[in-house]
Amino acid sequence: MKNHRVALSFVLLLGALGGMLDGSLALIAIDQLAQSEEYMDKIETYRGFEIRAFEREEGRWRAEIRKADGSMLKILIGDSGHRTSITTPADTLTAETSIDEVKKAIDAGGLS
Repeated sequence: MKNHRVALSFVLLLGALGGMLDGSLALIAIDQLAQSEEYMDKIETYRGFEIRAFEREEGRWRAEIRKADGSMLKILIGDSGHRTSITTPADTLTAETSIDEVKKAIDAGGLS
């Protein structure tokens, strides 16, 4: 969410500058910002879980898991705790890899 606010603020600033500068410069900057969208959070719903991949540092992705209906998560492996969300402990190189790792844990029955 923080990345979205920063991006929106940047776009608004560019829009304001576009009125003062050549409009084509502002359009180029907005196009470059849109191309950098690959570094924004990626959210996917899978089997009743919401999985949000986020880049904690450049090239280091993790995923946060929560139930899509907002109920508590029950971790069936390990400490058997109940939480509203959990975050994967290991980094991956891409958002897709982080999401795939969570899907494997869900399919293996590690969360309910």
